[in-house]
Amino acid sequence: VVFLLSPLAGETSLIRISAQSGNGTIQTTFSAQSFETAVTPIITPDGGTFNDLVEVSIATATAGASIHYTADGTDPTTASFVYSSPLVLTESATVKAKALGPELNDSAIAATSFVIVPTVATPTFAPDGGTFDAPQNVVVNCATPGAEIHYTTNGQDPTESDPIITSGSTIPVNQSLTVKARAFKTGFNPSAVKSADYVINLPSGPKFTAVAGGGSHSLAIDEQGKFWAWGYNGLGQLGDSATTDQVLPIQN
Repeated sequence: VVFLLSPLAGETSLIRISAQSGNGTIQTTFSAQSFETAVTPIITPDGGTFNDLVEVSIATATAGASIHYTADGTDPTTASFVYSSPLVLTESATVKAKALGPELNDSAIAATSFVIVPTVATPTFAPDGGTFDAPQNVVVNCATPGAEIHYTTNGQDPTESDPIITSGSTIPVNQSLTVKARAFKTGFNPSAVKSADYVINLPSGPKFTAVAGGGSHSLAIDEQGKFWAWGYNGLGQLGDSATTDQVLPIQN
């Protein structure tokens, strides 16, 4: 004989079975107990795509239940992490959670997927803007490997159609201007725009009345008839009794 017994959650029911044979009556008592099932956890936010990171909260309406979770797509068990505070995800992940506890049936498993889109690091300049008495070579870097850096010197925000500079390379700044740079990478959000102002205060020079430009050096005569030269000077062609190259005109 099979007896089916369905006690209410949290209650114990008894069933007594008696059987009589030629040797007398045999009586056995059984007990059955039913446990409440924990409420399935709620994961907030309910998945989606996020920039850089997302803070994930998990809760259950069942008092006294503990929440066990995973972030690698596997089903949680009693050996999984116990939720105690919001999770901060910086990479794409599937979060799964279930509630369980003593005298509770395990809840169903809640699962939510999050896609994290990282942002390219903002480029850096060295020197980082300022006022200078000579032209500058501005070194541009980006900490995100494989990022493509685009720059402008006309005050406009860079786009992917603007000139490219390799991380670690230099932009020559020979006059006052604003340098802007932005880095791009497939699968990433573009970086913020890096901007720096450079003020170049060059010494006031003479007014030339004649200029001759060569392949590596240049010559000029000013309004007073004085001779000037600048450029490559490896053979002493600037006429200053030296072999040091000159960026600015020098008088002979």
